Amino acid sequence: MMATVIRIGLLLTLTIGGGWYAYEWWKLRSQFVFVSDARIASDIITISVTESARLEKLLVGTGDEVVEGQTLAVLDAEALRLEVQELQTRLEELQAERLRAEASRSFVKTRTEAAVQLAQAQIAVVTAQFHADDAMRQRAEAEFERTQKLLTNKVVSAQRAEEAQTLFRNASQQALKSQAAIKEASARITSARAQAAEAAVFDAEIKSIDAKRAALKTQIQRLQVRINERELKSPVTGVVGRTFVEAGEFLRTGSRVASLHEPKNVWVAANVKETEVASVQVGASVAISVDAFPDEPLNGTVSWIGPAATSQFALIPNASPSGNFTKVTQRIPLRIDLEGNSKTLRPGMMVEVAIDGG
Repeated sequence: MMATVIRIGLLLTLTIGGGWYAYEWWKLRSQFVFVSDARIASDIITISVTESARLEKLLVGTGDEVVEGQTLAVLDAEALRLEVQELQTRLEELQAERLRAEASRSFVKTRTEAAVQLAQAQIAVVTAQFHADDAMRQRAEAEFERTQKLLTNKVVSAQRAEEAQTLFRNASQQALKSQAAIKEASARITSARAQAAEAAVFDAEIKSIDAKRAALKTQIQRLQVRINERELKSPVTGVVGRTFVEAGEFLRTGSRVASLHEPKNVWVAANVKETEVASVQVGASVAISVDAFPDEPLNGTVSWIGPAATSQFALIPNASPSGNFTKVTQRIPLRIDLEGNSKTLRPGMMVEVAIDGG
């Protein structure tokens, strides 16, 4: 009898215990969304080459800590430097040509200005001479007219009248010569100013030289950019996750040299079943257990819920043709930001998460 009571008691205890455990399990499952295959993730930055070249130096290795701007590798740039030297030599030659053109232009301008000034001075002289000659012509003309009247009245002799006529004729010719000299000096000014067009030719030559120099400077700048790109620098402060090449290798455009990540910039990437995603909200708290550190639980917060299932981004999508369809529960990606992140977490580590769906 006593044995029967004990057996019944044990059975009741097991039944009650099992029921309580089942209730707690159901309560936990109904309140939290569990993901057992989540991973630590990070932004992996891949350093690649922008054009084909030989790897001259590899200055870092896997696991090395680097700072932003630190040189990671150096590609051979000797051919580019020689090309820059060649262009700089051509630039110096163009500068010499420009100085020659400037000197020639200055000479033409100086010669033109001197010729114009000389012609202007000659015009002043011959103009003064013309005024004097014209005044003498006017006086000789008046004397000629007066003697003609006196000759008519027989007051003067015919010889005197002829002398007055000769003086008038000579004075008129001299005035004409002075007037012609003015025109000749004016023509010299026009000719001298026409020579100034030669300066415009040199101006055009200088502009052409300047355009060539600007083009060469642009080429040098582009080459300098390519030379600078031959030094591969770290864009962030982080850790070298892996190197893919060795010094001396010839690398093609786009070849990977190393990958980096920032130890502080890590999070949890989880994929939740589509049947459970309705229970997950942005801002929900998350309990995190890292397989590598089971005794160091972490907390986090859901910061992003993917807009599409992971299958939509597969390289080879599942077509599911009619008549050959198997329904598979899809997964929705989540991002969970960590609270109190530790440097010991590394991308790819497995974690388990419990997302509060309450």
